[in-house]
Amino acid sequence: MSYRIFSAMVIGVTMISVALISGLAISGEIANDGFKLAASDSYFEGILAIKEGHGDILVRPESGRDKRFKVKDNTIIIRNGKQATFDNLRARDHLRVHHDSKRVVIELHANGS
Repeated sequence: MSYRIFSAMVIGVTMISVALISGLAISGEIANDGFKLAASDSYFEGILAIKEGHGDILVRPESGRDKRFKVKDNTIIIRNGKQATFDNLRARDHLRVHHDSKRVVIELHANGS
């Protein structure tokens, strides 16, 4: 008898877990790449205006004010569709920056020549 109760509990917990995960994915709290987004995560797009040797970048949007971001060693950098490094970034690359509330870059996509 206890085996049936245990099985029912496992199935119940599994169903609740699936429902919760599905709800988070629908609400946008889990991105398409599977990483959980914090409420403070956001995106910024613009042209790479300045790249400093210590990891800071200044991004100039089409309109609005420039923003400074910090690129860390663990930042994911993709340039022209391929894995890249900070050194591969070039002035005037078009950037899409995924960053946290402190403007630390989580993932950076760059396109340029």
